[in-house]
Amino acid sequence: ANIHSRSADGKGSGLKLEKGTTSIQGEQALQWLRTRYGFEDNTDLGRAKAQHQYMNSMVRELRKGTKLTDPAKLMNLAEAATDALTVDKGLDTVKKLYDLAEEFKKVPTKRITMSTMPNVYGTGVNSGRVYPKAGDAEQLFRMVRDDVPLDGKASKRKKPEEPKDPSAPVGEIAVSVRNGTATDALGPASGRAGHVADQLKDAGFGRTTIDSGDVTGVARTGILYPSADLEGDAQAVAKALGVPLSQVKRSTDVSGISLAVGADWREDGAYPVSKGTEKTPESAGALNGEEEGACMKVNPNYTW
Repeated sequence: ANIHSRSADGKGSGLKLEKGTTSIQGEQALQWLRTRYGFEDNTDLGRAKAQHQYMNSMVRELRKGTKLTDPAKLMNLAEAATDALTVDKGLDTVKKLYDLAEEFKKVPTKRITMSTMPNVYGTGVNSGRVYPKAGDAEQLFRMVRDDVPLDGKASKRKKPEEPKDPSAPVGEIAVSVRNGTATDALGPASGRAGHVADQLKDAGFGRTTIDSGDVTGVARTGILYPSADLEGDAQAVAKALGVPLSQVKRSTDVSGISLAVGADWREDGAYPVSKGTEKTPESAGALNGEEEGACMKVNPNYTW
């Protein structure tokens, strides 16, 4: 639809475009990046979606042109960036930005994904605030932490290696289980530590106990162990429950093997590992770098 980002009281970026496809540069590009009044519900969330489209488009233009392959043009681009941008101290020189661009050339646009934190608007006294969407936000952050590709394509990450120190007989492995299923929106699911402890006992882990003191919530189930000689034992616990080995970590915060049942395992039954848990939530608005058909929704109050 036609868009004009200008309200009667002077709000808006001034962006004025006819419906369809328009190539933009200079002031129009800046207006597009700044437009809030005119897209979707006139919030920064709508503006963020527009910026994702802009950034993906800019990446495509940089890659198909000569700017990332011509050393002279790339150097000019790096020099312009250091003058125009505030960047991390690790990228504060022309050479560092140049080297980053050299690495960037190796990344195909189809493996670049823009995303927004899944969110909900507050109500009542919290009206006007934005909060993480329970479940979906935790899923997105977990994928980022674990380097799970947001584009749904399998990664080439190495699987955790088998421990050099084999596990002890399961009957000799001491495990402490706690209920960490609480979330920002929900209290801890009743009895989860006990149910999981029973599963371990049924699998032969006779020295399993319940830690009823710590009820701190964790987004996903994890197993911690304090030293290398217990790594094999901790992985044995994970295998017995079907918990991925990537969720077994060494930590100085524990004195023995500690299993925290997370918010991802609030229901009875086996640990819910499936391909579905690896998908980016729809509410994240993931936009792939190769998607050239993305279109912003124009707010009907800002069309002409």
